[in-house]
Amino acid sequence: MFRVALRPLAVWVSFCGAAVLFGSTALAQSDDADDPTASPKVTLSIAPGGTQRNVAGRWATASVGGFNRSDVDATETAVVMLGDDGQQQYARRIWIPPHATRRSWLPIKIPRGLPLGQVQLDMSSIHVKNGDRGESYQSNVVGMPVSERSLLLSWEPSRTAVILDSSDLREADPEHRGLLIDTIYTARDWQGSSGQDLGLVHLNERFLPPGARTFDPIDQIVIANDRLLEDSVGVARLQSWLHGGGRVWIMIDQVDAESVSALLGTAPCYSVVDRVELSDFEVRLPDVYGLSGNLGNEAWSSETPVELLRVFAESDDVACTIDGWPAAFWKRFGRGEVLFTALGARGWVKEGKSTGAMQAISSRFFVRRLESPTYSKLLSPLLEDQIGYKIPGRNVVAVVLGGHLAVVALIGFWLWRRQSSQHLAWIIPCAAIVAGGALFAIGKQHTSSVAATIATGQIAQVVPESSQVQVHAVSALYSDNTRSLGITSSATTTAGFVHRESSGELSRIVWDDSGAAQWLDLTQPPGIVRHVESDSIITVQEPWSFRGRFNSKGFQGSIEGLADHRCQDAVIVAAGSPSLAVHLDDPSKVTTSEPGDTLPPNQFLSDSMLSDTQQVRQQLMRQLMGAGSPLVGRDPTLVVWTDPVESGLAIDGDYARTGSAMALLPVCIERTAVGERFSVPATFVRLEPWNRSSGVSSFFDAERGQWPSQINRPLDIAITCIPPSELQPCQLERAIVTIKVNAPSRNLEVRGRVGERFVSLESIKNPSGVLRFEITDREALRLDADGGMPLMISVQQTDQERAAMDALEDAGNRGDTYRPDSVNQDTWQIDYVHVSLEGIRR
Repeated sequence: MFRVALRPLAVWVSFCGAAVLFGSTALAQSDDADDPTASPKVTLSIAPGGTQRNVAGRWATASVGGFNRSDVDATETAVVMLGDDGQQQYARRIWIPPHATRRSWLPIKIPRGLPLGQVQLDMSSIHVKNGDRGESYQSNVVGMPVSERSLLLSWEPSRTAVILDSSDLREADPEHRGLLIDTIYTARDWQGSSGQDLGLVHLNERFLPPGARTFDPIDQIVIANDRLLEDSVGVARLQSWLHGGGRVWIMIDQVDAESVSALLGTAPCYSVVDRVELSDFEVRLPDVYGLSGNLGNEAWSSETPVELLRVFAESDDVACTIDGWPAAFWKRFGRGEVLFTALGARGWVKEGKSTGAMQAISSRFFVRRLESPTYSKLLSPLLEDQIGYKIPGRNVVAVVLGGHLAVVALIGFWLWRRQSSQHLAWIIPCAAIVAGGALFAIGKQHTSSVAATIATGQIAQVVPESSQVQVHAVSALYSDNTRSLGITSSATTTAGFVHRESSGELSRIVWDDSGAAQWLDLTQPPGIVRHVESDSIITVQEPWSFRGRFNSKGFQGSIEGLADHRCQDAVIVAAGSPSLAVHLDDPSKVTTSEPGDTLPPNQFLSDSMLSDTQQVRQQLMRQLMGAGSPLVGRDPTLVVWTDPVESGLAIDGDYARTGSAMALLPVCIERTAVGERFSVPATFVRLEPWNRSSGVSSFFDAERGQWPSQINRPLDIAITCIPPSELQPCQLERAIVTIKVNAPSRNLEVRGRVGERFVSLESIKNPSGVLRFEITDREALRLDADGGMPLMISVQQTDQERAAMDALEDAGNRGDTYRPDSVNQDTWQIDYVHVSLEGIRR
């Protein structure tokens, strides 16, 4: 129930200003309001909706309900303002048939910069009617023009939504539902709750709100029901949210593989064997830190058995196992992650507390979602040089100077024939003055005014195994005179001005029944560059993809879906791995990459001389792939620059259009034929810590590709080099190890795994700079049971330093103060290790 606004003055003044701005010729109550005793024939109500969570700086959803008591169709508009900000208005135009009730949705953006801990945010709404005299308002049920409600703000560490219930309530099992909820709460709160806790968000609606940012307030979603199959639009929105950094927990013992395929857009990353019931079992955790014994194991027993869905998991990130079968495993999806659990809910709780395995899983799952980069800051440098004065092209200058030379030559020849060459003394200067004047006039024309321009920079990410593309765009708008600005967006797009508050402009975004939005009566002020930032989900007719396979020379692929687009500056990237230059034939879209095309860290273009545009592009890639939250995960991705794509944002007007788009296409590797030789560049060889024995260091950070630095003691670092699964089984014939190291007065040794021990393969004293080793020992090249080639990088003391340390120890035992000068206290570091492989497919 609405409560009458107790402070409607500011909002009402803002609405009056909006009425003037949007061209109303009259502002009065509608005819239904002339009689205070008459009930309005059409009523609208605004309430919190969607996920029921409102987070500062994120999109939320309001519910719009309408009831039409009249005998004719009605199209009504509800206008919403948040807090004291009357400049930004969100509106929903809704069509209601006669004697009908409708409910719809309205996206709203919760303002940034709210005081930490503020509990509520006022939401004011006005029912607007459009008539011949312009806009008018309709009073609410208590005769007031403004209705007001409060939004509950969420300051929780993370927000969890659940999909547990079937759309058919008759199939609901309250006891089973309660068990699932208790398990989720126990897993989430095992470390103890702190601060605000609004509980779980239950997505019980049969159809989820179709807005582009429906799940924006949510950080993780738990799915234990197949109901998501009934809502194809909701599945698409969930895919986009997951790809952008969300986390999803799928209880595959409760969810069919068909639903998992619908969510991921591809075949499930597991195959079901059978179901078994267990009364007692042992959960084994991976030996992440090289701990020996059973420190990572935990027993569970109960008189009531729990079900385990036994599956073969196609994942190299298994969280825990039971009798060798994966009980929980992870799968990356863009910047997001999917957690699969095959053990029933009761198996994760022991004596009312989460098991150790679930605690380890929860510490990774129940965290705040990765925020998207600030694309306006990242893309703005791409747009700066595209708005401004245009320098005359070389062709224009060449024509003027060529014409000048031709005229002088012709006149000179004519005067020579007439034996009057002395006239060239004044003709040549005059011709030069004319040519110079022409160049000056052309330059003046180009610099006297700047053309009205819209420069657009885009980052277009393909959702794996689908025809959807996420487009993050920033458009810079400039005009040297005031002109109207028409902006519309599709149902799958959200947009807004960057730094809107500084403009002081009143704006209203109106959504209609199709989900599209229109910005009313905007103007572009003269001499000012304004930026519009948008996020879109577009569907392309021909899916964008990059497919290829390994051969004896390297990786050869082809780009599909961008046949009509110009492609350039292509590179293959992966988090924690070196970048790989791509030789691209633009017309055919065929690419080739050899092991020698591997690039040094922080380099994403192979050209020795970079243009200004290429330098900006490389700097953008460094920011997007920097430490913290890289744009892509560890799976290889092709980055290629192309022309801007048609996103869901349209800006009308007579503007010159320019810009570029960075397209990111997941690399789809096809299997190499049996018996064929292959060469794998270092970008495709995944390096992971090898932790099968105690005493081996785990200083290597595989996620970021970071090696130890500023170390002053000896260290053994064991890794495993894993070739792509599409090449296995295989026989390696050669490995090329490239190391950049600075370890003065040290010994560097590369060791391979032969049998049950590591043996020395290469050794060098006082290593410095980029070193390259080849491994051809077949025993050292043999892959282990996990499909990897173990390798150890050892940095040790020299013989002289070891003798000095022994002398120091002996002196200490004798109580002497002797200290040898040869004791080395210098630090050492490894910058990177790249491993490329050659072999034959078996």
